Amino acid sequence: MSSGSSTIDCGSALTVANAADMHQKLQAALNESSTISLKADDVDKVDTAGLQLFVALSKEAEKVGGQIVWQQPSQALKDAAKTLGLAKSINLDS
Repeated sequence: MSSGSSTIDCGSALTVANAADMHQKLQAALNESSTISLKADDVDKVDTAGLQLFVALSKEAEKVGGQIVWQQPSQALKDAAKTLGLAKSINLDS
């Protein structure tokens, strides 16, 4: 992992339907960079599977000394994370 940064566009849906593709993108970013910037302003659909990916990413990033930075997370994303009690786990509690 380099000390650089990777940016991932989360798109409009963080759901089980696109979980495998998003997992691959997140894993590649984690392997390449210490900081992963998540562009999440267009997210309007979120489910538990989508949020689980970011919980796992947060844990993995923490293990290797990396960090996750959200770029303008949508209200739908923040609301879903808060409802499920995951906002703190994925660094959306600020």
